[in-house]
Amino acid sequence: MLLTTGFIIGKMITGQDSMDKFEQCASESSLCIGILANPHNHDFQLIDADVAIPEDVKGRYVARGLEFLGLIGLANGEVRTVLNDEPSEAMSAAIFQEFQRLYGRAIEQLESQTMGDSLEFLEKLHRL
Repeated sequence: MLLTTGFIIGKMITGQDSMDKFEQCASESSLCIGILANPHNHDFQLIDADVAIPEDVKGRYVARGLEFLGLIGLANGEVRTVLNDEPSEAMSAAIFQEFQRLYGRAIEQLESQTMGDSLEFLEKLHRL
């Protein structure tokens, strides 16, 4: 499926009336990352599946030869992957490493935000 097929908030348009494996993954996941990849080299891009891609960015992805490869979802603490095709071992490893990096960064931001909220609460409590 080419990137130019289009996106809607929360899921990819697949052209099917019933929910397919990609829509199911997106709807069941608290975090859903789209995987775009060039089947002729090791170029790939991970994208937030919940955010529409601007037309100019889509154009850059198409120029790189990126196609929709699949989704990585986080559902109930478990990582789920649904793919159109099996990527090479090298691309699989690179995608996994990038996902780990993004996931780690998201956890750090969440912990930082939670800590900030906790400190603010304690400061308010202390002022009482």
